[in-house]
Amino acid sequence: MGDERDASAGAARLVRRYHEGALEHPGGVAPVRYVVCGRTGRLVMALEPAMMHAEDLTLHVPDETQTVIQLLLTPMPLDGRDEACGRWEVYHPGPVGTPGGPLKRAKVRAWASCAIEAGKTPDEVYEPEALACPNVLRDAEEGLLRILNADAGTLARLCERAAGVAVASPVAVGVDQHGIDARARFGIVRVEFEPGVDTVQAARDAIEQMLGDGGQR
Repeated sequence: MGDERDASAGAARLVRRYHEGALEHPGGVAPVRYVVCGRTGRLVMALEPAMMHAEDLTLHVPDETQTVIQLLLTPMPLDGRDEACGRWEVYHPGPVGTPGGPLKRAKVRAWASCAIEAGKTPDEVYEPEALACPNVLRDAEEGLLRILNADAGTLARLCERAAGVAVASPVAVGVDQHGIDARARFGIVRVEFEPGVDTVQAARDAIEQMLGDGGQR
């Protein structure tokens, strides 16, 4: 039983570790960027209209050539006023209408909330409940982000340790039970909790320990 829980947690970590992939659809393959909806655990992304009606969408994460996990998705239209769309724009700012930019005035893409139907790695096949991972810290996330962003220098060191390269002026944009997302100039840096946390207090303690260690652990 413990091994099953560990495997499920590992699969959920993989989904949250990345924020872009190659989406295989009937018309070909398209690069996409996504976020995980904290409320539902679904993947939120911007899709071309034809993709919205596709029966088979396979997301290769982080891309086709170095796939870590494949996810079978079913898209559903999402109202652009949903909070998850705002999160996507915070994670992936850029010129309006581009794959990495907001869609407020774009007409070529539409918001989609994608249910994860199944997933597989080279070693395992996962059911959707192991992959769709709502954020248990969602209600406290804003306060946790304030703690992280109050110490810019230490946050930069945390990101450098996680990414293996210098990260200038990162901004923490997300916190969940498996780790922290920080936006950098080249994309999202993932700083993971080891082990994961399951309460707000545990998350606060983990963050304060990271910051107290000066990002050197």
